[in-house]
Amino acid sequence: MNQGWLVGACALVIGLSGCGRDQGEWAGFPVDLYAGPEITQDSAKLSDFQAAMQFWEKRAGQKLFNFQGEWKGGSPFAGAVQNVEAISANVIFYQSPWPFSSTVAGQTTAFQKEGLVQSAIIMINPEMHFCSGACALQPETTSLRNTYGHELGHFIGMNHVMDESNMMNPTVIKTTDLNLVKVDSNALKNILSRQPTN
Repeated sequence: MNQGWLVGACALVIGLSGCGRDQGEWAGFPVDLYAGPEITQDSAKLSDFQAAMQFWEKRAGQKLFNFQGEWKGGSPFAGAVQNVEAISANVIFYQSPWPFSSTVAGQTTAFQKEGLVQSAIIMINPEMHFCSGACALQPETTSLRNTYGHELGHFIGMNHVMDESNMMNPTVIKTTDLNLVKVDSNALKNILSRQPTN
């Protein structure tokens, strides 16, 4: 288990919320990332997850995620879900029961040591009424693809922005075309520029 400081748990909500997050930075990219069976064993969810990873890699112009497939190692964290004490692997998974507000679609939690992120988990709300694919304009649903995209943004170190057309807006973005979604390119370049060159 990695030891360090828990920093900046961040939530993606249906309604607007703030996020005071300072998660440090990764030592380098790509970062190993696993997914829970809820994602890997469902073709629509896996497709949405892959589209979200591609969204960020396209904008970064480099590989950010080294997808390792299904996580089979039990719980990827120690402690209570609202008070994570350690993270053993970078995993995106559906957290049940969901201990946060019912309006929270996702939660990213990272551990850092000496300013470097050691590990992070992305928890998805299994009780949220999600839709897959280009479904973001369906009434009373939340886009799973866009939720994954937002949480992966936090995973790589992006913070919330108030621009409603930006992936990192705290409200799940309503669009069916990820090509139209904005990111703060300067913030992304800043994250990438701090990575060591090998």
